[in-house]
Amino acid sequence: MKTNGSAIIALLLWLLFVASNAFAMLKPPYPQKAEPPGQIIVSDSGVDSIAGTATKPK
Repeated sequence: MKTNGSAIIALLLWLLFVASNAFAMLKPPYPQKAEPPGQIIVSDSGVDSIAGTATKPK
């Protein structure tokens, strides 16, 4: 029996599509609970970013 190469490729692509949809259905429909943001540390070098000169302390 002769097999058709394009039919086999189409079958494999169809199986890939069906499998990906099956995994999508296993995913919960709601997003995961958000975690609190990490601690952000901001440092000021005292240099004016536009002119590049040091600013005077107040």
